[in-house]
Formats: sequence, C-alpha cells, structure tokens
Amino acid sequence: GIFPNPSNGLFELKFEEAINGLLEIRVLDLSGKQAAYFRFQVNGMLSELLPLNHLQAGTYVLQIKNNGKELSKKIQIQ
Repeated sequence: GIFPNPSNGLFELKFEEAINGLLEIRVLDLSGKQAAYFRFQVNGMLSELLPLNHLQAGTYVLQIKNNGKELSKKIQIQ
C-alpha cells in the first residue's frame, strides 16, 4: 500500500508479499503528464519512501509496474 494518503508529499510504498524483479513507478498528473519516476530492483519485501514534496498540491495517479502486472492508485498531495 501507499501511505499516508493524503500526504504532504512524502509517501511510503510498502508491499506485504514478496515481489521480485524491476519495479517501475510513474507518478502522473490528471492530464496524464509524468511528474516523477522511480525504479527499484526488488528481491523480497519492499518498503521505500517516495519523496514527492516537489510537486504541487493536487491529485496524482501512481502507476506501479512489476513483471507485466500494473496497478494504479490515486494519491493526494496537500
């Protein structure tokens, strides 16, 4: 999951189940423009901080890709 949500811009991304391989994270604004990008090589559990406090307040979409699977989640920066 990602929390806290909403946040002041510092989010923690945590997966409870083990994942492996390249994890790509794109942060998109509501017009679809990429606002941030992260890559992690993961082998097991993941707990990473995503510093997004450089972004303006608003709603963004977090796209997470790993091994052909994709997950999208809305996040709010206050």
